[in-house]
Amino acid sequence: MDPAAAPQPSAGRPAEAAPAQGDPPRAGLWLKNSLRNELQEFVPISRDRHVTWYTCGPTVYDSAHMGHSRNYVTFDIMRRVLEDWFGYDVLFVMNITDVDDKIILRARRNHLLQRYRQQATDPAQVRANAEAALDRNVRSQGEKVAAAMQELRELQAALAGASEVSRSAQKRAKDLEAAQQMEARKLENWTGARAALDAIDKSGSSAEQVGALLTVAGDALAEWQDSLHKGEVTGHEIFRRHAAHYEAEFLRDMRDLGCREPSVLTRVSDYMAVIVEYVQHILANGFAYQANGSVYFDTRAFEAAGHQYGKLCPYAVGSKALAAEGEADFETKEKRSDNDFALWKAAKLGEPAWESPWGPGRPGWHIECSAMASRVIGARLDIHTGGEDLRFPHHDNELAQAEAYFADRSAAPAGCSCNGGAAAAAAEGAGGGRWVNFWLHSGHLSIEGLKMSKALKNFITIRAVLEQLSARHLRLLFVMSPWNQPMSYSDGTLAEVRSKDAVLRKFFQNIDVALRGARGSLGGIMLAADAALEADTVAAAGAVDARLRDNMDTRGALDTLLDLIARTNKYMEQRGKDGAAMPLQPLLLRRVGALVTRVLRAFGLSSAAPDELGFGGGFRPALGAVLAAGRDFAAEASGQAEAAAPSALRDAVLGECVRAVEGFRRAGGAAGGEVVETLETMEAALDALTGLRAELRRLAREDKSADGRELGRSLLAACDRLRDERLVELGVRMEDIKVGAGTGSVWKLDDPAALRAELEEARRAVEAAAEKKRLAAAQREAAAAKKAQAKEQALANKAKREAEKAEKAKAKS
Repeated sequence: MDPAAAPQPSAGRPAEAAPAQGDPPRAGLWLKNSLRNELQEFVPISRDRHVTWYTCGPTVYDSAHMGHSRNYVTFDIMRRVLEDWFGYDVLFVMNITDVDDKIILRARRNHLLQRYRQQATDPAQVRANAEAALDRNVRSQGEKVAAAMQELRELQAALAGASEVSRSAQKRAKDLEAAQQMEARKLENWTGARAALDAIDKSGSSAEQVGALLTVAGDALAEWQDSLHKGEVTGHEIFRRHAAHYEAEFLRDMRDLGCREPSVLTRVSDYMAVIVEYVQHILANGFAYQANGSVYFDTRAFEAAGHQYGKLCPYAVGSKALAAEGEADFETKEKRSDNDFALWKAAKLGEPAWESPWGPGRPGWHIECSAMASRVIGARLDIHTGGEDLRFPHHDNELAQAEAYFADRSAAPAGCSCNGGAAAAAAEGAGGGRWVNFWLHSGHLSIEGLKMSKALKNFITIRAVLEQLSARHLRLLFVMSPWNQPMSYSDGTLAEVRSKDAVLRKFFQNIDVALRGARGSLGGIMLAADAALEADTVAAAGAVDARLRDNMDTRGALDTLLDLIARTNKYMEQRGKDGAAMPLQPLLLRRVGALVTRVLRAFGLSSAAPDELGFGGGFRPALGAVLAAGRDFAAEASGQAEAAAPSALRDAVLGECVRAVEGFRRAGGAAGGEVVETLETMEAALDALTGLRAELRRLAREDKSADGRELGRSLLAACDRLRDERLVELGVRMEDIKVGAGTGSVWKLDDPAALRAELEEARRAVEAAAEKKRLAAAQREAAAAKKAQAKEQALANKAKREAEKAEKAKAKS
């Protein structure tokens, strides 16, 4: 096949039916369908609110990384929007691949490397083994790089000689170039490891040398041991234990990321009988063949029957470089065509195996998803999702298998709870319809511009990310990124995430302060500013809905919210200045907050109850802790006053502290009674504490007498310590504000970690400013010293010249 030409549909292939176009209900939702690479209106097959969705789950051979979070959190956001914003009932099915080449290799190699490690005591022998293993991998990877480069050059030559280059050919060239660069970077890793091996110090102890050698060359040694001893690993336990460990870890990661549980979770090892039946039916339909205990999909027979192979990525068909990731036995001589792929793999030494009509073996990777999705959902799926890297060959092969399975339109899997099953398929007519209506693929995630890969060892695990970044920040990062476009994880994007999160947090805090201040009031007459904010809120609700209907543009929806927040902040700021003349409209503010909360809830950024505003699940200090902080602060201020010289300030402080302690007693319930732990009592206690601190600050700042100067300084320092230490640990942000011509304070609830981070950032900023000032002073001092030295040198030179002149004059005379 001409490498520059994309395969065309076979002649006579029935035209595919477009997504069902029923009338009610009609959300007007348009999504980028990978099958056509265009926006299409989404209407469920069932023509009601029921949606079937299958997503490719993880192959559990290692810890989940940021690339996984990009995929699963992104589609969790989209699922939530479907369910919580558009009101669909989604059957969400996800698989766990616990039988696969990667799992088998990793589990077996880990086992053999551990055995080697226990026997490795001679550093000279380990070094020799490591050198041989790394040299072997460098040679092997060099051959892969050369093959990928050859394929790329052939395509580039074909394109250079073509009068017109199609978009699919351009895409193939781009993907081949990326694949070649990936192989080249893998080679760099192996050559780098070889150089690092040579640099390991030979003077250390035997244990130290062996440990260093295994650290550098462990992966290569594991592959070398596998090539020698894989047949010695028997039974399923090693492989099952390995997969079970990473399956449990993945599910924990998903919970920690706030992803909703799937409606159905399938595991390959539980569906072996279903997979075997699926392969049998494809064989019976004439789209597969047997070879030495293996079964392969017959792409030529498939296309001869009027089907198109490679619908999602037609330009990739025939490329060994692009297919290599999904077909480990690509070079096998058993296949009739390079495009054919394994449905069932005959048992090999050192691999788990299950019984089948073709002898012991295990399923190929692609057949697993087709069989499980068909078993649970049926002959038609509304949505199938996965990462962009699964588009070819995995999803193209899934699609071909399902079409081959349902080709006779009577192959509803036995016992399935299908969405219509065979009846729905038959209703579409022979050859009509399609297995999946909408294929959705999440864009690649790169780390500082470089695609993340376990092979390149530049991946960041979800565990590691969540130690540095909150799950909300990570989800907000994906909300800010178009779901189907490439995105970057960098310091710049993280700074933007933190900035937008701070805007949202402060907005909810300001709304809370405003509503507390207006408690018991319905507001006054609606004025022009109120009407304008009401109109802005209505417009924002419509704009958010429009953005979400347009390919789920979550970034556009978020930008709409941020614009509404800016307008609302301006409204609150203006009303705060104008005071009683223009009172806030609390119901209007609650309406704005409810809209923002509803959208964030639909994104999974808020867990607030329907009648709550904000992110929900926020930190709320215990009433007892607030009361203790208040009593301790009052005691500290009283102690400072009692130790001070008599003054009007001293008397005022003592009086305020007595009244405050009584207020704390009332806030906590009657003397001797139990503390009543409610939101109202906690707020009352914080109000009392805030009032005491604000009054003591006012007294200290306004007292100008000599007698009260020292006490005033002590009180202000105590107020700062309360704000920056005790209240931070309680999750209370204390802000000092202007009130008319004077000052006051307001409290806001916040995450203690966020408050500590802000204080640390402020401390570093102060230190940086001080260091900058010190350096500037040192530079000025150095410049002055240099100038003085230059002046002194100039005077010395002048004196020298005058002395020489005088000496010459004396000599002449």
